[in-house]
Formats: sequence, structure tokens, C-alpha cells
Amino acid sequence: MKRIYLIIMMVATLTLVACQNESGSEMKIISLMPSNTEIISEIGLLEALVMVTVSDDYPEAVKSDKISKIDTFNFDAEKLIAENPTHIVSHESVNRGIESEIERVKKATGAKVLVVKDATSIEDVFSDIESIGNFLGKSREANNLVERLDNKYTELKSSIQPKENQRAIVFLSPTPEVYTVGRDTFITNTLKVAGMDNVFDDLEGYPVVSNESLIKHKPDVAINLTGMSASDFREMLEKTPGLENLEITQFENQCTPDVNTVSRPGPRILEGVKSLASCIE
Repeated sequence: MKRIYLIIMMVATLTLVACQNESGSEMKIISLMPSNTEIISEIGLLEALVMVTVSDDYPEAVKSDKISKIDTFNFDAEKLIAENPTHIVSHESVNRGIESEIERVKKATGAKVLVVKDATSIEDVFSDIESIGNFLGKSREANNLVERLDNKYTELKSSIQPKENQRAIVFLSPTPEVYTVGRDTFITNTLKVAGMDNVFDDLEGYPVVSNESLIKHKPDVAINLTGMSASDFREMLEKTPGLENLEITQFENQCTPDVNTVSRPGPRILEGVKSLASCIE
């Protein structure tokens, strides 16, 4: 019994040390992006997280009531201040609307702040992992993670063949006005790695496209990232006026991958590439 107790104490001590910063004080990390949270967890700092977003759902432990939640679309700086964080890991896409509030939290708590750049490629994701690792004192763990992912990425690219007549549209929202992705975006790059071209590569960012534009571009494949089930997505396309002559109304030309692994620029992105590549043969 004494031996078991000593082992438990050793494990607890090691966990505490792993979650301390350079000064030896306890790290208290706030993550303002689900992909950041996944990276932080993967490099061994899950126990140091004190707050994540309401959208965070991976790993499972972040759903715990022990970790506070923040809605970045209804940002409340006082909630962050109450956590007295040592580190805040924000994101370029989030920070645009709350920059002054983050600065207020920083001044009130003395927290260090990292704004992760908006990735437009898988290589950018690797850079983001390294940036977060450096910021949180986990450079070695981050570099090891990137090395593992990069090796898998090399193998994955060599196993995927470009697909003919697979010009895809990505649905981020349902018809009639569809939010989709244009060129120089992370999801477009992921599509390309998976062997497909983005039919709306002539647009930038995350545009809204009409049914008329959809018909004009004549996509071969529909990628469902709306959060709808495959059956509901199929029914939506079948009932949308004007799309009946498009290939994407055929079920075999519709792909419903895991939304989070495809859209989050984090350590599970290669799972997303695999699901896209195997979704439509």
C-alpha cells in the first residue's frame, strides 16, 4: 500500500512540474480556438488549461466542468480576468474582433499572449504547432509532434492520386446562400492534398455564393461541412431549385467527412485529409 501511495505521489508531482512555467509557478492557460486547444493538449499541457471556448470538444477532457468556457462571439473579458491566466493562446481569426479586450485582460492579469497566425496550408499548421510549443515552453514536445506529423504527411501525399473530374464545392452552410471557401484558404489546401480542386478557386476567402453561381461553376463533388447529416444534406440538394442537372445531386458525389478534422488546423488534420481522399473514389 505504501509503495502504491508513493507511485501516485510521484505521478502527481511530475504532472505538476509539467504544468509549471519557467519561474516555477503554476501555468494557467486560456485557449481561444479549438485547434489551439488540440495542440496544447497534444504537447502535454491539457492539465494546465483553465478556459477554452464553448465550441471545444476534443479531447474529451476539455468538456469537463472543471475547465471554464467562453463564447468568443459574445466575449466577456471579465471571465478571463477571473481565471487569472498566465498564458492566453488566441488566434488571428478570433483576435480581429476582440483585440482591445485581450489587451485589457493582459494588463489586468500580466498574462503572456500569443496570437496564432491563420493557417492556409498544412505546412502552416506545423509552424503554428511549433509557435505554440515555443510560447508555452514545450519546444521539444512540439518539434517531436511536427516531426511525426510531417513523416505521416509525406507518406500520405505519396499514397493519394489526383482525381480526374473532381472539382469540389465545400458547403459551410446550406442553400440558398451558401458560405463556401475560396483560394488561399486552409480547407482549399486540404482539398488539393486530398486530390481535388476547389471549383470556387476564382474567389477569395470565405464568400457567399448563390444557386446561380453554383450552377454556373458545375461542381462534380459536394463536400458537406455544414454539420448536417449525410441524408439531410442529400435531401437539401435534391430540393434546391436549379441543381437537378448537377452531378452533386447524386449521392455518390457527396462527401460528409468529420467536420472538425477537416476544418481545424490542428494535429488531427491528416485524419481529415484521409477522410476526404477516401470519401469519394
